Amino acid sequence: MWVMARFVWREAWRRRLVPAALILAVVYVSLFRLGLDHLLQRTAEGLGRPFVRLYLVAFMLVFALYGASLMVSVVTILASVGAISGEIDSGILQPIVARPVRRWEIVGGKYLGYGALLVLLSLTMAWSLVVIGMDRLGPGFWGQVLWDVTPSFALTPLVVLAVTLLGSVLLPTLGNGIAVFGLFSVAFIGGAMGQIGAMVQNRWVYQIGRLSTFVLPSDGLYWAAARRVVETLSEAAASGGAGGVGPGAALGPQGRPMSGYDLSQMMGPFGASAPQPPWFLAYAAAFAGVVLLLAMLAMERRRL
Repeated sequence: MWVMARFVWREAWRRRLVPAALILAVVYVSLFRLGLDHLLQRTAEGLGRPFVRLYLVAFMLVFALYGASLMVSVVTILASVGAISGEIDSGILQPIVARPVRRWEIVGGKYLGYGALLVLLSLTMAWSLVVIGMDRLGPGFWGQVLWDVTPSFALTPLVVLAVTLLGSVLLPTLGNGIAVFGLFSVAFIGGAMGQIGAMVQNRWVYQIGRLSTFVLPSDGLYWAAARRVVETLSEAAASGGAGGVGPGAALGPQGRPMSGYDLSQMMGPFGASAPQPPWFLAYAAAFAGVVLLLAMLAMERRRL
């Protein structure tokens, strides 16, 4: 299994997947930093209210994390869509199977190889965005907000990768790409529906959207992270944190104390108004494990 994982790492470098992903991450994070700094300079300082600074940083951070989550999911699908089926079609896998290597170890090794690279990419992007955003609010926030995003962004590529590998065992490369992107689209639209339903207090739309996130938990993982980030910043503002924002330090809209506001109600659909169940992270981890096990079992029965 570890031999296959190292093979995946070498192939990722040979095919220049790692440099391309790193360049993409650097460009994305740099764009976020430039946009956030320009926005704060032209808007928050112009209005002269710490609350505006807190609101803009919270909104831009949650929005940037949303884009990062989508990017990681798409990169995961594109990188692994032909991990098994592509090598079967090209004849690369047959000599490997002829050796004393169990078929399930091939799937497990590819999962470890791709998973390590993709988790590293996901966490690097999420942590970079958090550090940049929290640095604009002052010290004392990095630790908690970093912890808020870490579980979700570590699990997101692992969930998508497990589904993509299962599809790569069962389907041709093109069919797998269509199927996985279809599932991803259902989760993406469902997650947005759930948030909008919660925001406008439409219980039917909220429940439909919430159920769809269980089909593929990748989108639900983002909303779970966003909810924790918004709650952390709301609590910090109400207690006098966030660079001095809080009761006695600044007032919210209409001059009311910040303690009377929940940022999630002020950020539209990106406020993560619909919280995920407390066991959602455990569900996502179990989902990835079960799907990976199915991929291993399917590989044992696969005709090459």
